Amino acid sequence: MLGDRGYSTVAGIEHVVQGGGYVTVRVNTSSLPLDPPNGGAFDLLGAVTAIQQTDAIQAWEVGVCGPSASVEGRLCVIRKSQEAIKIAQEILRKEASRKGRDLQPETFEYAKFVILFTTFPKEIFPADQVGASGVQNSMASRTGFQTIQLTGPAWAFTQIRRRKL
Repeated sequence: MLGDRGYSTVAGIEHVVQGGGYVTVRVNTSSLPLDPPNGGAFDLLGAVTAIQQTDAIQAWEVGVCGPSASVEGRLCVIRKSQEAIKIAQEILRKEASRKGRDLQPETFEYAKFVILFTTFPKEIFPADQVGASGVQNSMASRTGFQTIQLTGPAWAFTQIRRRKL
């Protein structure tokens, strides 16, 4: 299963894995708690902000604790280009303004990255291939959206924006 942040829930991930499937989802940073293998809480903000180079890819072994079991997987992160970061942050500002919401500083930091959780084995899908097959293919067909492909040397990133009608 390939899914957007709306499918990035512990229960949804657990359901697919228990059915014998693999998942790759964009991480909803406010609702998907990640656990490192040694226990405790995974410092997502600290991990991603350490990535400073455009197109740099980093992966960590993490898990999510479901209602009936823990699901082991990987967190795969790539830093976007400056152009992609600018687009993503502008979309956030416009959306927040339209909805009358304040944005947290960490929201702007997370917008600098594509953050995915996957249960695909790294032997089948190394970190540099997870995003190209996961994000791009799952997002490109969404109705009411246009696709802007920003390709880096290691990973294709697809930025999704609402079409202006």
